Amino acid sequence: MPDGGFLLLLSLMYLICFADRITISVVAPVIQREFGFDKLTMGFIFSAFVFAYALGQIPGGWVGDQLGPRRVLPESSQSGRCLRR
Repeated sequence: MPDGGFLLLLSLMYLICFADRITISVVAPVIQREFGFDKLTMGFIFSAFVFAYALGQIPGGWVGDQLGPRRVLPESSQSGRCLRR
């Protein structure tokens, strides 16, 4: 049974991932106005975002199974921070 600190970290990471997924739909009108995209182009942008996210789930799950969540979660959060900068 995981301890409380690990569950808190896991919950925070899922919250951040959820916020990443919904943020693009919230700012879509601003992106659409600023760059002059029509609805079809925005659909392609949403699809590319979701497709890339889904593709990352497969290798991420495999690595998590191989190395265990206690090693993978901190490393994945650090790599995510590096990619956002």
